[in-house]
Amino acid sequence: MKTKRFLLAVIFGFALAFTFSCSSDDGDKSSGGSDVFSSLPTQVYLEDGKKFTGSGDIEFVFKNSWELVLPVSVGTIQNGKITLDLPKTIPDKYLTALDDSFYSFENSTVQGEAKITSEAWLRAIIDGEECYLGLVGSTGEIWREAEFVYSSGSGKITGTRYIQYKGSSIYNINLSKGWNLIYSEGKECDECQGQVSTDSKIITGELNWEIGCY
Repeated sequence: MKTKRFLLAVIFGFALAFTFSCSSDDGDKSSGGSDVFSSLPTQVYLEDGKKFTGSGDIEFVFKNSWELVLPVSVGTIQNGKITLDLPKTIPDKYLTALDDSFYSFENSTVQGEAKITSEAWLRAIIDGEECYLGLVGSTGEIWREAEFVYSSGSGKITGTRYIQYKGSSIYNINLSKGWNLIYSEGKECDECQGQVSTDSKIITGELNWEIGCY
């Protein structure tokens, strides 16, 4: 569970769309919400893999092109278990056109007029201290993560993106209106190839909530 690359979805405090609660039989899986979100874990782990047992608040922090930064309360952590509430809609001023977003790149194919949350991060406030919080995982040199992204409508991005010394990634993103999870998995080397997709099948290992306070 070792990546710090978080471009997570951003939130505003309107009506709630999805609720993750700690009511499953084993206490580690969430219930309620959509099929995509209902299978998310609720246990939070430290960077060293040990279970986090503390409590605190969860916020999404996002900014728009005018550098307006807004933290919004979206849930809590109680005794190491996360409860996250996401609203149904996001104000347009905090959304970016799909073809101007992080996921759009040279030689990519963008379909749809959707706008998405593209510059934001999730954090936890533990004893007054800001801590990063994300859905991540790793196996050896392979890293993986999932990012929450809100979309104002349907859209699609496909293509292959190359970043020097980090290899290439094949993009196959199919967005629906509302909240989506975008999964990433890869290995950082000049000739390596990873994947970025809304299809969770690209993930070959576990994803867990990871928290880090500095």
